[in-house]
Amino acid sequence: MPLYGAVSWSLTLSQIYIIYGAIIAMIPDIDGPLTHLLCLKHHTHHRTWSHSVLGSFFLVPLLSFAFYSYLFPVLTFTHAMVITTVCFYSHLITDWITAYGICLFWVPWKAPTFYSLGAITIFDSVTLILWYTASIISWYHWMSATRLLLAFTALVSMWLALKRVWLFLAFRHSLSLTKGPLPNRWLQPSSFKPDTFALFYYDGSVKLKAEFRVSKVQRTESEPLGNLLRLAFLDKELGYKRVAPREALERFSEKNRVYAKWMRKHTVPSLVLVAAHAIWFVLAFKAIV
Repeated sequence: MPLYGAVSWSLTLSQIYIIYGAIIAMIPDIDGPLTHLLCLKHHTHHRTWSHSVLGSFFLVPLLSFAFYSYLFPVLTFTHAMVITTVCFYSHLITDWITAYGICLFWVPWKAPTFYSLGAITIFDSVTLILWYTASIISWYHWMSATRLLLAFTALVSMWLALKRVWLFLAFRHSLSLTKGPLPNRWLQPSSFKPDTFALFYYDGSVKLKAEFRVSKVQRTESEPLGNLLRLAFLDKELGYKRVAPREALERFSEKNRVYAKWMRKHTVPSLVLVAAHAIWFVLAFKAIV
C-alpha cells in the first residue's frame, strides 16, 4: 500500500512508524515457520541465523529498502535503515534477556552457542505492562517521544537489573539444593510471579528439582546493593551461557512434559495482558480508519 493509502486511512506518520516498527521487530522470528516448511527441528534452529549479527547484515538492508519504498519521498533510505536496525535489534535484545537466549554470533560452520541474560521469560508481566503502557502513550501522543523513550528505558533497565539480582540470588540458592552437580540445569523465571524461579535439569527428560521465591530465601547476611549488582552481572560462574539445553525445549515431546506444564501454569495469566492489548490495538486502529 503506497503512502497515500495510509493517509486516506487518517494514519499519522508516527502511527505508521509504530505499525511498521512492530512488524519489523517480529521479523527475526521468521525462522519459526521456515523450520516447519523445511522440516527442521524447531528447538535446535530457532533463534539462530535470524537472531544473529550475520543474519542482520542480510535482513536489515532488505527490510529497510521495503520501508523506504513504502514511505518515499517522506523517508530517506538512511532514516529507514536507522529505524529498521533499532527495531530489528530490539527483538534480539529482548530474546537475549530471556532464559532461552539467542545465538548472536551464529555462523553456519560452527555449532551454535547461545547467550542469555536469563532475567525474564517470555510474556514477563511487568515488562509487558511497561511496554504496553509506553505504546499506548505513544499512540495517543500523551508524551513527547524523547521523554517517553527516556522514561521507558530507565524503568525497564531498573526492572531488568533487579531481575538479574534475583537470578543471581536464585542461582546461589540453587547450589545449596543439590549434593552434586546436576546435568544441564537451568533456572527458569516465572512469567507472572516476578520473584519465583524453578530449577530444572535435563538428563534425557526434563525434571523439576525445586520451585522457590527469592524473597523467601533465607540469607545469612545483609549485602550491599552495589555488591549484589556487581556479582549479578560479573559473576563468572553464573555467566551468560546458562540457557536451557535445546533438547529440553522440543515441542510436544513427552520428555518435555514437566517443563511445558510448569510454563503453562506460569504464563497463561500474562497472556491475558497480551489479549487485552491486542483488543485495544484493533479498536484503536478501527477508530481512525
